[in-house]
Amino acid sequence: MKASAKTERLLRGCWATLGLPLPEKPVEESAFGIVDPEALIVSTLLLPGAIDARMSESIGAWCRVFGRLIHYQRMSAIIGRIPEASSLAARETARRMGLPGGSSRLAAALGIPSTTGSKRAEIEARKGRIRSPGETAALSTFVRGRLLFGTGYRADLVSLTSIRRHVFGGPELARLLATSPSTVSRLLSDLVGCGFLDRRGRPRAPGDEFPGLAVSADSPANIVAISDAQQVRDKALARAIEGECDFEWDRLGETLVSSGR
Repeated sequence: MKASAKTERLLRGCWATLGLPLPEKPVEESAFGIVDPEALIVSTLLLPGAIDARMSESIGAWCRVFGRLIHYQRMSAIIGRIPEASSLAARETARRMGLPGGSSRLAAALGIPSTTGSKRAEIEARKGRIRSPGETAALSTFVRGRLLFGTGYRADLVSLTSIRRHVFGGPELARLLATSPSTVSRLLSDLVGCGFLDRRGRPRAPGDEFPGLAVSADSPANIVAISDAQQVRDKALARAIEGECDFEWDRLGETLVSSGR
């Protein structure tokens, strides 16, 4: 699927937020919303035309530098939500990019063989140009949360509760975290019990507040639906397919569909 220039800028800006050395300015999460790393990776694999060879190599290097901060279980769950044809296409894009680049955990999350890949040398050469996790924490809520609480659902739940003026329901949190409602319920009980969250699920201590999510676990499914709509000749049917998308927590998908009309 061909992404518009506006969508490409947003996608690249999100990657700049997470530490890629790109000319685009990092997305300001306080204005555009939080960038979900695993959702961004999967969304990028579904929009191969939005990245060039240099950026694909940089993403491979990013996966090496941020390896301990990637939530592999979430990535696997997000990929598992999209239709098989789209997931196969995403995996093929990953192979062309040189992923998993020797990482067995990334290979397992993507569902592709663990091979070093022909681009391993280029990926290793670019590692020094990737902004470090410590420096990236100032720009990325998810990265900061994982450095504070460890890479897991607890850290990501804390990140989501920093979104202002919104109280999430359990099923909504489970969808955005790509986990089970029982996991969400247990974590919420812990965070309320220790006083970090109030009984409505809002942080008790003052902190940064964000307007929403620029890229979320909803983004890949929306991208697939938009791609399907673009291949339908019947405009009314295409609009109906796009109408099934939920963009409340997906600025990337919203930009993709609005700029394609």
